[in-house]
Amino acid sequence: MDGEKMTYVYTMQAFASAPDEGNAAGVVLQEAPGDPAPSVVCGSGLREEAMQRLAAELNYSETAFVQSVGSNTVRIRYFTPLREIEMCGHATVASFALLLERGILAPGRWILETQEASYRVLAEPDRIWIDFGMPQPGEVLTEEQTAELCRAYGLTPEDLADADRLPVQKVTAGIPDIHMIVRNQETLLRAEQDAEAVCEISRRLQAVGVHMSCIAELQEGKISCSNFAPLYGIAEECATGTSNAGLTALLYSRGFLAADTPVRILQGEHMHRLGHLWSRAESQADGIHVMIGGQAVCTGSFRKKEE
Repeated sequence: MDGEKMTYVYTMQAFASAPDEGNAAGVVLQEAPGDPAPSVVCGSGLREEAMQRLAAELNYSETAFVQSVGSNTVRIRYFTPLREIEMCGHATVASFALLLERGILAPGRWILETQEASYRVLAEPDRIWIDFGMPQPGEVLTEEQTAELCRAYGLTPEDLADADRLPVQKVTAGIPDIHMIVRNQETLLRAEQDAEAVCEISRRLQAVGVHMSCIAELQEGKISCSNFAPLYGIAEECATGTSNAGLTALLYSRGFLAADTPVRILQGEHMHRLGHLWSRAESQADGIHVMIGGQAVCTGSFRKKEE
């Protein structure tokens, strides 16, 4: 019937400027067909079990389900193919870029509400910025844990960069990840994951996965990285906002990155598919905030049948 809200699934490439770049995400929302300027999204219209089934069916690393859009607030839930997750950077960028494109929200400052926390988002016509606050580095892995993690990637502790100043460490930026910084690009590309071992380590350390990076070109404003989360059904993905927010916080806290220094992050060379992210530790009135930015491209959509 005319004006009836319908559930649509949009396929997006996030942290990308073209369809053959970036990280795929599903974005699910309801809107009134033919409305030139819809102002409210009324939830995905799906039960939690149906959201999980749809995320598994799409088989993207994450699918975002837009729950509502208010005057200054957007509510989103995120699901991997296996389970719900608290936050996802690339699916957030995809969601806000789509909502801008559809005219459901206007450029400007918004509040993102997830199941666990709230974030500030700056929606610009050509880039979405997520404000992660200042994530605090957490538990440093022991020598034994570090050696075990290295073995899970066919590496040794000697392949790590500056172990004294950059130990393997957990950081939570929306979700908890284990960060390991390797010597150089060759080491990054040589890493080969033992998924079963990484699942066990992630489960034991209560982390979503492992973010491996190379900062050899940081002085030129560039970082290369790979991200692995087999415990959540994600062997590897080519653009992850939360993990790179954690990395930015770690580098700032350890004195490797100055405030207000822009950094370009390239992720996914290991997968032969690059994601392009921007990062900075921004000086704000209440202190340093980690900002992660990127673009997204819509590649298709379909109507979801009612369940």
